[in-house]
Amino acid sequence: MKKLHRIGVVTTVSLAAVLTPMAVAHGVNIPDAAMGRDANGLNAFRYTPDVLPADGTTVADQIITKGDSITWTHLDTRPGIVHSVTSGAPTDTSHAFDSELLSKDGTFTHSFNEVGTFPYFCKRQNDVTGAFVHHNAGMKGLVHVLHNFTYRGPSEQVAQPGSVIPVKFTLHGFEGLGVIRQAQSNDLDGGDGVPAQTPGHSALSYDADTDTYNYLWKTDTTWAGQTREFSFQFNGDSNEPVRTVTTVNFK
Repeated sequence: MKKLHRIGVVTTVSLAAVLTPMAVAHGVNIPDAAMGRDANGLNAFRYTPDVLPADGTTVADQIITKGDSITWTHLDTRPGIVHSVTSGAPTDTSHAFDSELLSKDGTFTHSFNEVGTFPYFCKRQNDVTGAFVHHNAGMKGLVHVLHNFTYRGPSEQVAQPGSVIPVKFTLHGFEGLGVIRQAQSNDLDGGDGVPAQTPGHSALSYDADTDTYNYLWKTDTTWAGQTREFSFQFNGDSNEPVRTVTTVNFK
């Protein structure tokens, strides 16, 4: 049976489950030299996800969620060949993570507990160790770490136009009060989307005891009869998606 919940004039008609996402373990392979050639016919080393895209292309980028981990596995079969997984750039000595040089079948695991974009490279192919410089710039990759978002509110609501609707969520840790890149409401009946408005300066607050953000959405008095979606997009990596959290029927 659905539970009815009233916040002022807002009536909840269905509730979204409040779940804590589990951290996911991802895999990336350090492939054999024969796995690819570039446009000039030279070896095109790349770090390769263990599950390739359907079109068979080799992708070095990984998109994960804060708290996830990646395990890299050395699969280069040439005798004596070593590789590394080293964050940053060859000119940067303050690496957030570094596997050191891995031999065949060696593995390295790193957990990503911050949001952002993390480049990495192989020291052997990029002249850090001085042992070898690859002729086409060496192996490099990117890890895109997205916010660990969970919505803590109703997925569908009924409200009066002009009411203030609290939109609650967690990012599983405090990410600051400037974390929202944009908040928007879209008219599902064919009208344009508009930036979400807030009452005064009370846009976003955070409760540390419950690890909950609260965004106050000030709806418009002209929305009677409309059905609108509310969505967030957060600051951080460029791959952060637009997250639609609730649909409101205005009476």
